[in-house]
Amino acid sequence: MAAGENLMSVMVYIPTPFRRFAGNQTYVKGEGRTVGEVLAMTQWDKLELMRLLKAQVDEAIKTDRLKPNDAMKLLDDYERFLKEYTYLSLNGVKTPPQPGSWLP
Repeated sequence: MAAGENLMSVMVYIPTPFRRFAGNQTYVKGEGRTVGEVLAMTQWDKLELMRLLKAQVDEAIKTDRLKPNDAMKLLDDYERFLKEYTYLSLNGVKTPPQPGSWLP
């Protein structure tokens, strides 16, 4: 991380099926610049997540539930998402929320 770069503190919503992996919590607090960094803080490895998704995508292709072109787009989008900032952008400009603001 470059000098002077601040981490963003975020509350990460945990979907019901995954709460058993997060101590039955609905939200966990995390810090990081990217989604991947926050996931790493919560014990998830982005390479392992990619491996798990790829296995599911491969199975979906074999059973004709997903076309290969769509599968590649899904995997590319997912990998890109893991590298995205933990805050939203507007017209390509990264605009972190102000402290105390909440985004649903």
